[in-house]
Amino acid sequence: MARLRIGEKDQNQHSIHNLLHRHDNGLTEQEIAEMTGMDRRRLNNYLRDLQDQQKAYREKRLWFGER
Repeated sequence: MARLRIGEKDQNQHSIHNLLHRHDNGLTEQEIAEMTGMDRRRLNNYLRDLQDQQKAYREKRLWFGER
């Protein structure tokens, strides 16, 4: 697996976080993956990191940004 460039992880997390905030009705992982162009495995890692940081949460299949 290729290594990320310096700051790329933070930039990707920030992009996903902003995307979640723009969609008040929530998004599925598949929708987020299509919008960001990320594969679902990598995206899932970012979402779990955001959840651990209390910046995102999941309800059933939908992901939301914390307010």
